[in-house]
Amino acid sequence: DSATVLFLSRLHPVKNVELLLAAWPLVMQHVPTARLVIAGDGEPAYVSQLRERARGLESSVTFAGHVEGAAKELLLSAAAVFVLPSFHENFGIAVLEALAAGLPAVITHEVQLSEFVGEHTLGVVTEPSAPALADAILRSLGDRPLRERCRTDGPQLVARYFSPSAVGVALLQMYRFEVSHSKAEMAHN
Repeated sequence: DSATVLFLSRLHPVKNVELLLAAWPLVMQHVPTARLVIAGDGEPAYVSQLRERARGLESSVTFAGHVEGAAKELLLSAAAVFVLPSFHENFGIAVLEALAAGLPAVITHEVQLSEFVGEHTLGVVTEPSAPALADAILRSLGDRPLRERCRTDGPQLVARYFSPSAVGVALLQMYRFEVSHSKAEMAHN
């Protein structure tokens, strides 16, 4: 039963890592064995600011830097929960990778995949405040049925809705719809 929480994305202010670091002491109050791994890289000055914010939490927070390949797979397989508290996320590839690895996702409403996560109960969609984020992380860590459901259903749902063939079919339908409506519009004018 891992109590590892994984943030995996580029380190940029829009990802709201500051909120995660503000919520982390609240998580630690309830789960002292919890560990936060922040994987990703960004502008050196910004990464230094984040490390400074994490000062005092060093025993429970690890900055892993940029990871890819086997190292990324290892982090995903060792984590219990994935978190991305972004201010804005056009899509959320990292969320999709975490879901495909069977992790529940704790994300804010501003992450494009929040409706998918909520609709399929693949994690917790939360408000962007430290208490709400901490509560969502704690609920996910403590919810064994959620974690088991994500482990079995997450990879299947990602494949069903986001595989190249599924996306290809959706794009083809969209283009056909557009072409048929454009022809009808031209005939009407």
